[in-house]
Amino acid sequence: MAWESGLEITKDKKCPKIEEAEATGIVIPYNIWASIIKLTREVDTEWLGYFQASKLENGDWYVTELQIPEQEVTATTVTPKKTIDAPGVIHSHVDMSAYFSGTDDAYLNENHDFSIVVNRDADVAAVQRIKLPCGVLTVIETKVEVEHPEPKEQEEFIEMAKKKLVAPKAETKRTYPVRQDVLDYYDAWYYGRT
Repeated sequence: MAWESGLEITKDKKCPKIEEAEATGIVIPYNIWASIIKLTREVDTEWLGYFQASKLENGDWYVTELQIPEQEVTATTVTPKKTIDAPGVIHSHVDMSAYFSGTDDAYLNENHDFSIVVNRDADVAAVQRIKLPCGVLTVIETKVEVEHPEPKEQEEFIEMAKKKLVAPKAETKRTYPVRQDVLDYYDAWYYGRT
């Protein structure tokens, strides 16, 4: 968190269409998300990581990698020894609520296309930096989606198992003799009632 972007960031409602500004989303693969939560629960200090990500056709950011640089940490601060050029950033708030502080706004949110804060309870806050029609940038809330793909191996296993699950054909086996005329009478009586 060692630099200010120098970019013009606005929350000014006078900028045309700022009320209509919409963020896309952030999609995180499950394996990366699970690592984030595990790290957050096992470390008693804040920590910071950088996301490599690409844009999907619908405009969402798709996280491809999480990089954790060397950093100086305390229970309430984190300072990376070297910043990494990345579109996204995440940091933990340990046991505090998931919110962005003024420091987060100035040094993280304004310097990255998207930013996430998470705590031990897996509460999340996320923002995205977008360019407005008036030419300046703004930071607005966005959503985080954890991708839970269906593993191909599991699909193949299910299909193989279904082929092996063969139920025997139901057989009617009588344990006592029944006359056909009695069965016919019963069928006529029963089905004739409907």
